[in-house]
Amino acid sequence: MQELELSQVQLDELWTFVRKKERTLSKWEKEHTEYGDNWVWIAFDAVHKLVVAVVVGEHTEEEAIGLLTRLRARLADACLPLLTSDTLPHYAGAILRVLGVWVQPQRNGDRGRLPKPRPVPPEGLYYATVHEERKKGRGSGSPKKWEQRTPAMAAGLTDHG
Repeated sequence: MQELELSQVQLDELWTFVRKKERTLSKWEKEHTEYGDNWVWIAFDAVHKLVVAVVVGEHTEEEAIGLLTRLRARLADACLPLLTSDTLPHYAGAILRVLGVWVQPQRNGDRGRLPKPRPVPPEGLYYATVHEERKKGRGSGSPKKWEQRTPAMAAGLTDHG
């Protein structure tokens, strides 16, 4: 799949395990097998019911970056779909690193080092998260609350003043 024109993509992850859960593995199994906890990261186009990208790995921002890199490779050059996810903080940073535009901030004054380049969201990139009320580890049945944010807002990279 290449050159996809998608209007929205849902990002999510699913926990599973191979043969045994991580906490029950012996030291030898941890070092010499692929048993234990795994996460399946998915980018899903809900409009067309299409799984666009999948990554299997740990529960880290590096896997979120891998998922978004695979998604980006399948999208048309100018396509920036609405991205939605749960509140996992890995997504905001990964979205900025993969889809963001790197800029060199201006120096405040004329002394000292230049600030490090940082990613900013390009025009037209939107990101929304869903917050679900949970009680004792289960969904409470109350409605989910959506919050529309840019990836820079979610990663704490913008001023809110």
